[in-house]
Amino acid sequence: MSCPHTTSCQMYSLFTSKSALEIWKIHYCNKDKVFETCARYQLACQLKPVPITLLPNGTELKLSGERKKRLTPPAR
Repeated sequence: MSCPHTTSCQMYSLFTSKSALEIWKIHYCNKDKVFETCARYQLACQLKPVPITLLPNGTELKLSGERKKRLTPPAR
């Protein structure tokens, strides 16, 4: 069973290479029960906001200027 959030995971937009994304999915998203340890999955299950830069191990990616600006949603 794979993660139920694979179709809506915003972190996937960080990948510029489709092959890198597929490797990521194989190791973290599509392995039976592994996705349950994912920090993103756990926050989503708690109905808490999931930062786009949060990695499955709970580490936040550090993005530079323009890339960070493109990924940051506008203030409401």
